[in-house]
Amino acid sequence: MLCGTRYKSVAPIMKKQFLSFLSGLLLTSGAIAQVGNNKLLELEFAAGARVRTGVPADSPEKLLEAFSAYFSRHPSVKIARLGLVEFIPSKGQSIFSYVVGVDASTDEVRVINELKDIALASPMGRWPVMVVSLKTDAHLFTNEALNIYP
Repeated sequence: MLCGTRYKSVAPIMKKQFLSFLSGLLLTSGAIAQVGNNKLLELEFAAGARVRTGVPADSPEKLLEAFSAYFSRHPSVKIARLGLVEFIPSKGQSIFSYVVGVDASTDEVRVINELKDIALASPMGRWPVMVVSLKTDAHLFTNEALNIYP
């Protein structure tokens, strides 16, 4: 799948490899928050970058447990899905990221921000994690994406 003019995502990151990946991209934003080894970056990817979507072979179990506890306390969350994306810059090395999409009936921005806070404080598994809205970022999920809630 080709990106449009720009592709915006928010992702907690842990790996030094991801920082070297960023040097191959034209970034127009780079806000960083850090808790322990976890980092949250807001990125805009340059035109020409590609994104491939799929399903992870292994899941970030500890993170999903933390998300599940959150979902059980927030009835506004209708559904949550887990996928895997590969960002492929026009030059340089690609990087994988889990992507968690949520659909909430009310205050979805708050729900996504709270899930990002949980991601910053939780073990993330093999790849970095992005938390997105299923309403606006459904294109990041294949039909085979895993339903993690309900």
